[in-house]
Amino acid sequence: MKKILALSLLTALSQAQPPSDPRIAPILAELASVHQFDQVAISPNGNRAAYIAADTIYIHDLAAKTAPTRIISPKPSSTRNLAWSPDSTTIAFLSDRDKKGQMQLYGVPSTGGHPRKLTSLTGFLTDPRWSPDGTHIALLFAENAPGRGGPLEAEPIETGVIGGEIHNQRLTIVDTTSGAAKQVSPADMNIYEYDWSPDSGSFALTAAPGPGDNNWWIAQLYTMSYTMSADTAKLKPIFRPETQIALPRWSPDGQSIAFIQGLMSDESFTGGDVFTIASSGGQAVNRTPDRKTSVSSLQWTGPSKLLLTEVVGGGSAISTLELPPAAPSACGKAARTSTTKATSRISPSPAPARPPQ
Repeated sequence: MKKILALSLLTALSQAQPPSDPRIAPILAELASVHQFDQVAISPNGNRAAYIAADTIYIHDLAAKTAPTRIISPKPSSTRNLAWSPDSTTIAFLSDRDKKGQMQLYGVPSTGGHPRKLTSLTGFLTDPRWSPDGTHIALLFAENAPGRGGPLEAEPIETGVIGGEIHNQRLTIVDTTSGAAKQVSPADMNIYEYDWSPDSGSFALTAAPGPGDNNWWIAQLYTMSYTMSADTAKLKPIFRPETQIALPRWSPDGQSIAFIQGLMSDESFTGGDVFTIASSGGQAVNRTPDRKTSVSSLQWTGPSKLLLTEVVGGGSAISTLELPPAAPSACGKAARTSTTKATSRISPSPAPARPPQ
């Protein structure tokens, strides 16, 4: 009797289900066919593209009709942070192919081959960037740190004196010939983001006193000149923001540093207005004061032109922004002046359609 009742209940429930939407199956099939690319990087000369898929590096000659070259690890490993050399002959990247969980810096020819290990460091490494002259690679390195740190990262269990050990993320320079690595920023400062100057002799930095997971919200903009012979370099403060700043980028002519300033909840959740400031310091100028968007990334494409990505109207846009010269000033505060000469924009992507239920 119980079996008959159970069977009757299942039959009734199946009959109560609405008919399946014929649109669902094609959508699921399309989603299943998507390949995930963790990073794509185009060479400076535009001839090759490197990308990471399933922790494997692929290098594709864009003019050839051949399969891409694969850079295979001898064992399962993680790979990230592709960075092309300025002459497009070498790709730097981070990988834990030698020791699981410990990233190191490697370089591989753009035509493929066996990667060369450049560092033997202990701690957290991220964000490798070639110097414009191609002789050094900078990266952020937190010596002996178990992980990235930061307010959104899980904290390891502390032992001993709680809070007694601080792992600041420091700017570290690696010689591409010898592999020699040296931490050049002050030990008591945590470096969040950076960019090389065009002459390869200085950096623009966002930094704050450590620990890094507490003070990103009060980071300031600095410049720093360095020499490999000096023990450490000194930071020169050039701008103290009212809110948060991100993505310092040095102009190709070396005269200006652009960055984004806005009210941001956490590191990497970037949004706000575009500001520029003379690389020697002075008044920071808001270049987008009346823009009804939130700029999320920027990159110089010329001495007075920036390429932006923006959040606008619930979608996204790619724009160019041309900048007339800012009036010089000895003041260290930000000014809100409308300075956009011309802007072109790729139409915002529409908000995604709601999938069928």
